[in-house]
Order: sequence, then structure tokens, then C-alpha cells
Amino acid sequence: MKRSTERILTTHAGRLPNPDNSAVIQQARAGDQATFDQLVQAGVADLVRQQIALRNDIHSDGEFWKARDEQYYNSRVTGVAMQPLTPGEGPSILVHQQERHMPEFREFYEIYDQIGNIPRPGVVNPRPTHQAVITGPMQYKGQDAIKHELEVVKAGRIGNSNAILSQRPRERIPRRSQRGRAGPVGRASPPPPSHVVASGVRSGISSAYSQSD
Repeated sequence: MKRSTERILTTHAGRLPNPDNSAVIQQARAGDQATFDQLVQAGVADLVRQQIALRNDIHSDGEFWKARDEQYYNSRVTGVAMQPLTPGEGPSILVHQQERHMPEFREFYEIYDQIGNIPRPGVVNPRPTHQAVITGPMQYKGQDAIKHELEVVKAGRIGNSNAILSQRPRERIPRRSQRGRAGPVGRASPPPPSHVVASGVRSGISSAYSQSD
């Protein structure tokens, strides 16, 4: 994990907006693994470049290539199948949220169900038609799938390794004892010698006593 004792590191939370060719990526995912891997690597590289341009310290893959469908579950566990939704049935337990049944939130969820939590101009998400259902004993299949995914994502990030290394660190935030003591070039000046501080404290104490008298 990347750490810093000099300043607060920056990143982002959650998924980034999908690339323009996300439909092509998902189409390749369904049946052309080699093409899918190439498109994911290129997409990750582009998103990392954008994060570097925004001066973020910790970069992610953007999650644009991920999907929670039958292919995803089958690559990891047994006993999960995608089944068609029946009339009035929702694709997940989120449909049972109390807020969805409150009048003041009805309009919000009508819009949310169309665009999701990643709004994109002019894009409306298709209505879900299936839900994941446990149909039998669940057994873990091992790490082959996730190891391959990590290799693909890392390959996309490596394409920006030079840019990551050359990213200049932002100016360090001055320590509390140095704040408010800007030097001629805008950097925090070093604290005064201890004897100067002690002299100032003594002067302040003397002044306070003389005023109280």
C-alpha cells in the first residue's frame, strides 16, 4: 500500500465513467477473450493517464470492464445461476429499500433506475431482465480467473509507469508549528531557535503580569 508521512494522499472512490467503447468491450468479453484483454489494457491505461493528469496519487482501473453476470459467477463459484425476473420482481434486494416506497424519494429512484450511480450524457441503462439466484451448493473454483484479471489490469497500468514515476509531488503541507510563517518563496520558514522562543515566552509572561497589576 502506498503511504505518506508528508501529506495526505489523494484518490477517488468508486467507479469512473465508462469509456466510449464500453459496449464493444462488453461484446468482446462475451466471446473473444484476447480482444477483451487488449481493450481492457488500453482502457485502463487511458483512465490512469487521466488520474495522473488530475494529480491523484493512488490510481485504479476505473472498474469499467466489470459485470456481475453469469459469466462472472461461473468463473468463481458453483451454484449460482441467472434467472429471468417475474412481473413485479426486482433484480436485487435494493428494491426493498424503505426510501423507494416514500413519496419524497419516488422521483429520485425513477431517475436512478435509468442512469444508475454513474450518469453519462445521453445514456439510459436497459432495464434488468435477470437476477442472480443460488440454485445449489456454492463451491469456490480457485483464483485462476482473478489472477488473469489482475495481470490484464497491471499490464494496462504499466503502460503509464514512466508518467507515474515522473509525477511531481505537490508542495508539502507545512507542519502545525510552521504554519503562518511563509518565507520569501512561499515555503514554510524553519522554526526560530529555542532561545528566541524562550525569550519571547518570558517577555509575554512579564507583560501579562505587569498588565494585571
